[in-house]
Amino acid sequence: MTWWFDARRVPAVLLPLCAVFGVVLALAHEWTTTLPSLASGSNTVRFLMFLPVIVVSGLHHCLGQRLHEAEAMSPRPVRRYDVLLVMAVVVFTVLAGLAVGALSGDDAARAVGRNTAFLTGLMLLAHRFAPQAAAGVPVGWVFLTVFAGSDAYRRPRFWSVLEHPAGSVPALAEALVCCAAGLAVHLLARPRTL
Repeated sequence: MTWWFDARRVPAVLLPLCAVFGVVLALAHEWTTTLPSLASGSNTVRFLMFLPVIVVSGLHHCLGQRLHEAEAMSPRPVRRYDVLLVMAVVVFTVLAGLAVGALSGDDAARAVGRNTAFLTGLMLLAHRFAPQAAAGVPVGWVFLTVFAGSDAYRRPRFWSVLEHPAGSVPALAEALVCCAAGLAVHLLARPRTL
C-alpha cells in the first residue's frame, strides 16, 4: 500500500489541496460575484460553487498517477484503494462544509460536500472514457450551471445540482447517484494498457 500511496502522490498533491480547500471554505464562504446568465441577463454566483473544483482536480491528478507494471502484477486491490481515497476526500469535504455551515449559518457552505460528490462522480465517469479530459468536465459543469442552471426567476433547474439549497432531496439524490456511478465505473473498469 505504501507504493500506491506514494505513486498516487497523495501526500504531495492531495493533502495540501484538501488543506487549501478547508482554509478557502472557512475564509471565503461569503464571497459572491456577478456573472452573465442566459436566462436572466446576470446572475449573482457564490464563490463556493467553484470551490469543489480544487479537490476534484486534485483527485483527477492523483488517480492519473500510475505505476502500470506494478499495478498489473500486484495482487493488491489497487482499484479499491482508489475508491477509498475518493470516498475519504468526499467525506472530508462534506464534514468541512457542514462544520463551516453550522458555524456561519451559511446554507451554501453546507451544500459544498454534496456538490463535491456530484462533480467527483462526473469526473470519474469521464475519466473512464477520456482520462486526459476528465478534469475539464467538472469545470465545464460549473460554468454550464452558472450560465444556464437557473430560469428567468432564478429557480435552479433540476439538473443543475450545484445551485440547489443544501436541503434539496432531489439534488442530494442526483449527487449520490452520480458519485456512486462514478465509483462503480472506476472500480469495475479494467486498467488501460499503454
